[in-house]
Parts: sequence; structure tokens; C-alpha cells
Amino acid sequence: MSNNNNTPSTWTNLSWTVKLAMSVISFGIKLSRRSDGSVNRRLMSFFDFKSPPSSINGVKTSDIIVDPSRNLWFRLYVPITTTTTTAATNDVNGSQLPVIIHFHGGGFACICADSVGSDNLCRRLAKELNAVIVSVNYRNSPEHKYPSQVEDGFDVLQYIELNPNFEGFPTDADLKNCFVSGDSAGGNLAHHVALKGSNYGFRNLRIIGVIALQPFFGGEERTESEIKLAGAPFITVKGTDWLWQAFLPEGADRDHPAANVFGPKSEDISGLNFPATIVIVGGYDPLLDWQKRYYEGLKKAGKEVYLIEYPNVFHSFYGVPDVPESALCINEVKTFMQKRSGEKYFSVKRKIMSTNSKTSPNLPWKAWLSISTLSFAMQICFRRNMTVNRFLFNLYDRKSSPSTKNGVTSFDVSVDATRDLWFRLYSPTNTTATNLPVIVYFHGGGFAILAANSKVYDDACRRLAVEVPAVVISVNYRRSPEHRCPSQYEDGIDALKFIDSSFIDIENFPARADIKQCFLAGDSAGGNLAHNVAVLADGCNFSRLRLNGLIAIQPFFGGEERTESEMRFQRDPLVGLKLTEWMWKAFLPEGSNRDHPAANVFGPNAADISGVNLPPTIIFIGGFDPLQDGGKRYYEGLKKFGKDAYLIEYPNAVHCFYLFPEVPECSLFLKEVKDFICSHAAK
Repeated sequence: MSNNNNTPSTWTNLSWTVKLAMSVISFGIKLSRRSDGSVNRRLMSFFDFKSPPSSINGVKTSDIIVDPSRNLWFRLYVPITTTTTTAATNDVNGSQLPVIIHFHGGGFACICADSVGSDNLCRRLAKELNAVIVSVNYRNSPEHKYPSQVEDGFDVLQYIELNPNFEGFPTDADLKNCFVSGDSAGGNLAHHVALKGSNYGFRNLRIIGVIALQPFFGGEERTESEIKLAGAPFITVKGTDWLWQAFLPEGADRDHPAANVFGPKSEDISGLNFPATIVIVGGYDPLLDWQKRYYEGLKKAGKEVYLIEYPNVFHSFYGVPDVPESALCINEVKTFMQKRSGEKYFSVKRKIMSTNSKTSPNLPWKAWLSISTLSFAMQICFRRNMTVNRFLFNLYDRKSSPSTKNGVTSFDVSVDATRDLWFRLYSPTNTTATNLPVIVYFHGGGFAILAANSKVYDDACRRLAVEVPAVVISVNYRRSPEHRCPSQYEDGIDALKFIDSSFIDIENFPARADIKQCFLAGDSAGGNLAHNVAVLADGCNFSRLRLNGLIAIQPFFGGEERTESEMRFQRDPLVGLKLTEWMWKAFLPEGSNRDHPAANVFGPNAADISGVNLPPTIIFIGGFDPLQDGGKRYYEGLKKFGKDAYLIEYPNAVHCFYLFPEVPECSLFLKEVKDFICSHAAK
């Protein structure tokens, strides 16, 4: 780490114990590499801690020998809830599990399938993906140069193909849904093994996907990322040069096809049946540019490929659970597998994680300061007599005027001046796209505070307009307690009616805005409004406007029953129990409790919406949000009534995370919104 500019916050924010452990392993690898191109195996063994087969953390492991003459074996990881094969039984119980053939990292030269880091990663993958993992212990370089490692990997595939009922292999494992994966050097091997198997006549086994986690590729050219990040954590250009020399055949340079898979000496793979591939990359990885070239090479060859980039992570981040992006990465892998398997193994359409073992979120100081300031403002402005000190709160609530900045122009449109109903329209200026989708947005604030021109929402809507890109219409609805439910819903549906009937007459209304591709969106209380406005919209005969989707961002729902997440995070600074109790009392009709249908939309007093034509809905929840259980129940309620619903969970996210661009999940959230809109705009 010679250059502080090469060190991401995800590294500096790690606990000293984790950084020490990773630094010791890195130091051991570097110390064991000799200048003559050999490895001091005895010295390396002092740093490479091993894990024996065991049954811990919900996963059982065992080692299976393939060829003892070359020490070829693999470690099998089986979720404990599955049924395994023994000499006496070959029954199938429960649903089938996908199979992942995994290749560990280590620059081809060090680390084994039973190394602690590799064992921990595979155990997490088996548990979180609910999959059977086969972790291959291939031969190391420089004692065994290329193509020894690829041969070992392919021979393991053949072994499983010929022995599908070997001792310990689960009977509910589905070899017809097999994935080849690898991290770092293992990502390189995953590509070559999949390539070798792409046209092989397997009968029992079918490879349907490749999972490349920061794969190790290279070439004679020095890329921008290699030069810029020469001193990044955990991997250096000097070190990768040594590894290539130790791995590649004698006399070969880094443009050998084993390293530069789409370089000047590579073969055309366009005619091969290469499986769909997901490539995970990191912004602080010197290998970043080579990984992106791998993605571009697959696309050029006509292959199905997905690129997932985490801008603030270092090489091997996926193996460090303390890094928030590690869990997000596993979710992306799960989503990829879900798509390839036709959702055969997954009960929800999109889900990142269901639990979080941390006790507090990892937030940048700016986000913490903003949240703390808003929390303080609410506590002093929410009066006991159920009124709001508007004068005092306005001192906190900074407003933004309509303007052209950050690639977006905005202006305000009055709908009904008698009730101060208006909206702010945001149009992106830095895109040539035509037929832009329209997002009608409802801001949060517990129904009682904030407005469409609050700076925090002005900034958020500008980001949304640029990133999708889309025309965003942010509705300024009436607030409680001065105006109780259903005033806000009426304002929302009236805004839709106004857009449908009068958009042609609105001065400066973007000509490329396509209201036939309209989406409702809202965060927190705005998510509640978006749902209820969508229900009301089903009874409207719009002449031009068409709702294509609903985006509910940490929606504010409730009920008389206190959920587990509400109790666990009851002191949350924004939506703790005392604050949400006040908000519901200020919003719901006089005499109502929290089981009113406006709060508990699928509760005992709710109406049957099975006949309502609700658009597809995507729901975002956070692992540190007291409202997460309400969001999950909303998702489950939509599914119960036969509606098309998607659930996205960010384990380390607090309530309102999407308002803070410095939070990693914010950019991921924007990408998910973009993907949702792109996939439903034309439907």
C-alpha cells in the first residue's frame, strides 16, 4: 500500500484484526516467492492455515480423492438440510440444489481447497446460495505449469459425470444445473474449464453458467488500472508478473491465450457453446481493466455476459464478510443463478440476504450527520398535541429552487393552487434518448414533513433523472396532521389525472417524455402513497397515461402488531417506535388505529385487491430498517394476491440510505431501479 490514493475506504474501515490477518497472508505469499521462480513451500505452510472437513455454520464438508498420484481431490460443501448419498440409499428428498464447481484463487501458485480463506468462502456460498459446492484442489505452479490446472479442473468434471452417486454427494443435487465458478486465478480457470467443456458430450452434467469473481487475466500491455493501482492492497503488478512467469509455459509471454484470453494469440470462440457468464469487478483492483476486456471479449463473441462493478472495493473483497459489498456480491451471484435456473431453486425473485449479524451499520460520517440532524429536528418539532412546529422545522428544511444543474433542468407546475398541490419536473439534459419513461415520485417524511423542493429530495430526483434516464415528476402533496388520510392519496391521483389530461398544455413539458411508460415511485411514506395511488388509478380511465410499474423504496407500512424488526430497532433515529407512533396518529383518520387499511394494507381491515390491476412492483428494504418486516409483508401480500412483485434487500442499509450517494448501496439501488424500468417500460 505504497500510495494512499490506491487504498479504498472498504479497506481502511476494516477492523485491525481482519486487516492483520489478510496482511499476514499477503506477506507470507510474498516472502515465499523466490527470485528463481520457485516457491518456498515449507515457509508458505506457516502462513497458509488449513481447515479440516467439518459440520459447522449449517454446512457439512468432506474431501473426495480423484487421483492420488497427482494429489487431485476436491472438498464437497453440502447444506446440512439436504439428503446425501450413502452405500445404502439413493433416495431423493426435498427440492433439488444447483451445483457449483469452484476454483480457488492464489495466483495458481499458492493456497489450496482446504486453506482457511477458501474454506470460509465456499462455506458462505453453500449456505447463502443453498447450493452444493465442489471446491477443486488443483496442482500449483511453478511445479506444474499451464495447462495442468485446467486439466485437473476438467478431470473433476469428468469424475462427477461418471460417478454422480459418489459417497457423500447429495441426492437432491441437480447436475443439469451446474455452474463453474472461480475467484482471482480461479476465475481464469473457470473460464478455461468451461471453454474446454463447452462442446464436450456430457450426459449427466450440464454447465449453464460461469461465475468469475475478479478473474486473473493479463497481457503484455500495461493497462491504466495496472499503472494507477500498482500499489493497491493485496495484489501488485510486480507480484502478478511473477505469478504469470511461474504459471505460463516456458518461453511464453503474457499474451499467451491462458493469460490474454481475447488477445492477439487467442482463438475465436464465437462458434462455441460457451455458457452465460457473470463477471464481478472492483474499482481498486489492478486487474480491473483486464476483467472489463474479458467482459467485452465475451460480448464481441456473441455470448451472454453480465458485468457487476463495485467502485470502492479491493481485490479479494468477496472473501471478507465485513465488507458490505461482499454480501451484495453473493446476492448478484444468486440472482444470476436464479435467472439461469429459471427461478427453480429460489422462493423470491430478487433477494440479497434475510439476516444481518452486525449490530450497527457501517455508514460514512456525512450520512450519519445528516440522519442525526433530521432526527433531532423531528423530535423538537413534533409536538405532543399532534401538531408540527412548521416555523422551527423550516429552519432545518433547506429548499432548492428550480434550476439547470448536474445534467438536469427542473421547473415547477401548479396543479391546484387552492390546496398548494404542485409538482417539480426534472428532465435530463445530457442524454439523446427519445421516449423517456416518466417517474411520478412521492417523497418521504412520515406524511408530515419535507416537500418536493426540499434539497435532499431535489438532489435525489436529479440523480434518478440522470441515472435511469427518465423524466421525474415529484409531487408536492398536502401534509399531516393539518390534512389527514386520504388527502395525500387524493393529491396523488389528482396529479396523475392532471398529467394525463394536461401534459400537452404544460409549458416546457419534455417532448420526449412518454407518459405511456409511466412508473409510480415513492420512498418511506411516499412508498405507501405510491401503492395506494396505484390502487386508485385502476379505477381511472386515463386517455394517454399508462402505469407500467411501481417502485416502493423502504415503504412505510404498519399495524397494531409490533414486528420483530420494529422491536429490534425501536431506537432508530428516523423511524423508531416513538416517531412512527406519532406519525401514524397524525396521519390516520381520527379514531383509527394502525390496522387501518392505509397503514396495514394487507391487514384484517384491508380490502381484497385480487381484482385490482396493479402494475409490477419492486420493493427495496434495508437490514437496519425497522420497517423491513412491513416491507416483506407487503411483498408477501402482493404475491398472495397474484401480483408480480420483486424484493431487494440490502443487509447493511439504514432507513433512507438512497438519499446519500456516498453510501455504496445508493448506486446499487439506482442500478436496480434502472434495470426494473428498462425491463418493464416496453411491456
